[in-house]
This record gives sequence, structure tokens and C-alpha cells, in this order.
Amino acid sequence: MLSKAGHDNRKYPRAVFKRSIKYKTTSVEAFSGQLSHDISQGGIRINSNDFVPLNSSLTVQFQLEDLGRLFDLQGKVVWVRHLPYSDGYQVGVEFTGDASFQQWKIAQFVFNAKGNASDARLGSHSLPPMTGGVFKDVSENRPKYF
Repeated sequence: MLSKAGHDNRKYPRAVFKRSIKYKTTSVEAFSGQLSHDISQGGIRINSNDFVPLNSSLTVQFQLEDLGRLFDLQGKVVWVRHLPYSDGYQVGVEFTGDASFQQWKIAQFVFNAKGNASDARLGSHSLPPMTGGVFKDVSENRPKYF
């Protein structure tokens, strides 16, 4: 999210992440398959054919890499946008709960994706340290946008 001054105010850098994912709300038994748009260690943007209410709790499942580990994260819907000229939505999901190792792996994925791309938006962000199996957030104190 860019501020009026043109600075990226997001707490975590994000990377394009166009993969199939599954999610379900606490009120639905079955997972729904959709496509993701981008990801950060703080959350994921999902393209959805279904409306998902704001503040809904979700379980999100995906793989960062083909045949890789299945990530199973809890999240909360923090914004929903109707896509113009379509029946679809984009849904912003903030990761919640204790998933330090998985979020650290996502941070590695984003760092590597940004390092290999010409996109300079990574700026002063660096890969967060992993200490004793616990993720340590060492980012600057900024407004919390994932």
C-alpha cells in the first residue's frame, strides 16, 4: 500500500504468488479452491469467485513450491474488493495464530522472489532471522499493513 508520499507502508514486503490455494471459513466444512494473487509473511491476497465477509476466520492451505510442504495457516479477512466487470472478488487475509516457522519460510520465499526480480520495492527489508525455531520480527515500527 503506497502512502500519499509514494512510500510503501506495508509491514512486510510481498511477492507475486499466483498459485492454486484452498481456504475454508469456520462456518463451512469443505475447502474452496481458488487462486492467490500475492503473499507476504503477514498475509495473502486471494482471488475468489465467492464473497467472503469481512472479519471472517479462515483456514488457508497452499504450497510455496511445487511438491513442497503444505502450509496450513489460520487467517482473518481484513478487506474485500469486488473486481470490476466480473463476479469475482479479491480478499485480503491476514495470518493469525502461532505459525512462526511457516511465516519465516514465506519471508524466505518473498526475499528470494524479490532478490531475483527487477522489482526494487524490497527496499531496506531483509530476511528476518530465525532463532531457536522462533521467528523474530525485526522490521521497523510501521503501521501494520500486510
